[in-house]
Amino acid sequence: MKKLFQLMSERRKKISTFISLGIVQTFNLLAAYFGWSFFTVYFYELGYSIPEMLLSGVFFSLTPLLVILFSKKISSKTAMNLGIMFRAIALFLCYKFIFDYFGHIQLFLVNSFIGLMSVYYWLSNDAIIQREAKTDNRAFISMVFSSIDPIVSMIAPLISAWIIEKNSYAVMFNVALGFVVLALISVKLVNKEVVLEFKLKKIMQELNHLKTLTFIQGVFSGLNTFTIGIITISFIESLFDYGVFASITAVFGIIASLFLGRLSDKIRNRIVFAKFSLIITGVFALISAFSRTYSFWVLSRSIYRFFIGIALPFVFTIVGDCIKNKENGMVARNFLINLGAIIGSIISLLVYFLTSNLMNVVVLSSLMLFLMAFFVQKNSKNYALPVRKIEKQIIK
Repeated sequence: MKKLFQLMSERRKKISTFISLGIVQTFNLLAAYFGWSFFTVYFYELGYSIPEMLLSGVFFSLTPLLVILFSKKISSKTAMNLGIMFRAIALFLCYKFIFDYFGHIQLFLVNSFIGLMSVYYWLSNDAIIQREAKTDNRAFISMVFSSIDPIVSMIAPLISAWIIEKNSYAVMFNVALGFVVLALISVKLVNKEVVLEFKLKKIMQELNHLKTLTFIQGVFSGLNTFTIGIITISFIESLFDYGVFASITAVFGIIASLFLGRLSDKIRNRIVFAKFSLIITGVFALISAFSRTYSFWVLSRSIYRFFIGIALPFVFTIVGDCIKNKENGMVARNFLINLGAIIGSIISLLVYFLTSNLMNVVVLSSLMLFLMAFFVQKNSKNYALPVRKIEKQIIK
C-alpha cells in the first residue's frame, strides 16, 4: 500500500511538472508569435536585403554554440528565466527606434539574443521533458508539447495582423512583451529542476549513432530559418494574407500528431513512423518548391506542415529513447543542431547568390528530410525499442 501511494505521488508530481512546463511554453510561444509572426515582413519593410536576412540566421545559431563551448553548468530554472529574459531583450531590440540608432546591425543583434533564448530556455524545457517522460509515453508527451506550437500559431498571426493594421508593429511588440512577463512568472510553477552541464567532449558520447541524424536536422533547420517567410512575402498582397498563411498551415499538425504519438507508444516502433513521415514530408516540401501561385504555396505547405508536425517529434523521441543521460544528451543535441543550422544558413545564402531563386533552397531542405529518413533506416537496429508481445486471452 505504501508503494502504491508513493507511485501515485510520483505520478502526480510528473503530471504537475508537465502542466507547468506547458503553461510556461504556451506563454513563451505567445510571446514568440506575437513578436515574430511578421518578423520577416517587418525587417523586409525596414529595408533589409534578402542576403542580410539569410546571413542573420547564422547569428541565431552561433550564440548557442558559444554558450555550450564556454560555459560550465547551470540549473534549468535559472536557464529558463535567463532564456525568457533574453527573448525580452530581443523584442526590445526590434523597435524601429533601435534601427534608427543601430542601422543594419539591429537584425544581427536580435537574432543573437533569440539564439541565447533558445539555448537556455528550450534546452532546459527539452531536458526536463525527456527526463520525466518514460518510454511508454515519450512519443505522446513529445507530440503534446509539439502541438502547443501549431495551436498558438493558428491564432496569433491573425490577431497580430489585425493589431499591426489597426495600430502599429510597436503595439504588437508590446503585447509580446506582456506574454514574456507572464512566462517569467509561470516559471515559478515548474517543480522539477535539472542541471545542464556544458562539457562538450563528455556530452558528445551520449549521441552515439545520433550525431549525423542530429546534424542533418540542424542543416534542415538553417535552410528554412528565413527562406519560407521571404518566399511567402513574394506571394502576398497584404499582412492579412501572410497571417492566413501562418494560421492555415498550423492547423494541419495537431490532431494527427497526437493520435500517432499515442499509437507509437503502444506499438513501440518509432522507426516506421519516423522514416515514412520524413519521406512524405520531404515529398511535399519538394512539391512546394514548384509553387507558382499563392494558393498552391498555401496548400502544399499546409500538407507539409501536417507531416512535419509528425516527423520531427518522432525524431526527437528517438533521441530521447537512445540517450542515457537526458540532460547531457539534450545539450549535445542542441550543439549539433545549431552547428548544422549555421551550415544551412550559409548554404541558403550561397544558393541565393548563385541562382537568385530561394525555391532551390526549399528543394535542398527536402533532400535533408530524405537524408534523415535514410539515416533512421540505416541505424534502425540501434534506435529500435524491444517490441512488446500482445497477449491474447483465450476464452474457453
